[in-house]
Amino acid sequence: MHKKVFVLFVEPMLYGLDMINEVYNKSGFELQYYYCGVGITGKDNLELPNGAVVGSGDKRSRKKKLYKVLDDFRPDFCVVNGYTGIDQTIVIKYCIRKRIPFGIDSDTPLHIPCNPIIALAKKIYLFSIFHHTFCYGIPGGTLQQKNFEYYGIPKERIFIRPMSVSVKRIRKVFEESPSKKELQEKFNLKDKKTV
Repeated sequence: MHKKVFVLFVEPMLYGLDMINEVYNKSGFELQYYYCGVGITGKDNLELPNGAVVGSGDKRSRKKKLYKVLDDFRPDFCVVNGYTGIDQTIVIKYCIRKRIPFGIDSDTPLHIPCNPIIALAKKIYLFSIFHHTFCYGIPGGTLQQKNFEYYGIPKERIFIRPMSVSVKRIRKVFEESPSKKELQEKFNLKDKKTV
């Protein structure tokens, strides 16, 4: 039986779809994707993965929808992109209540607010999420790892998943781009030094 992994994304974005194709879909896990919204980042035409669910409505309707998806899917592990939005909070609280291991995927570096009251409130809030033995940190790099460590996730429960780009996509854009000569002609730069 395959392990079931629920993955919450904030919105569709190219690097998220690359991660789905290059990491999640090759994992051998049964996957359920959820998007907090469909506000597309950039100008690309993005297709959501098959069976992906998109959140909508107020907090109450989002909670009802998320609980139904989670109850029906019955995940063994949840990956939550971020930790401050409505949908993220709902999934994290669900995991804590049901004792489902979850990983918080974040590209947020350590930032301690200057105001001591806000700094304390932030530390208390994040510690309330991060201190659970079934909470894992999935930072995008070492700066993000420091954020998780400072707010309460031990190093042994932090697994860096480096942020990266799709080499295939960059190569395709490069190959489809006009040549230097074409661009010089288009912008009347034939006799100018161009880079």
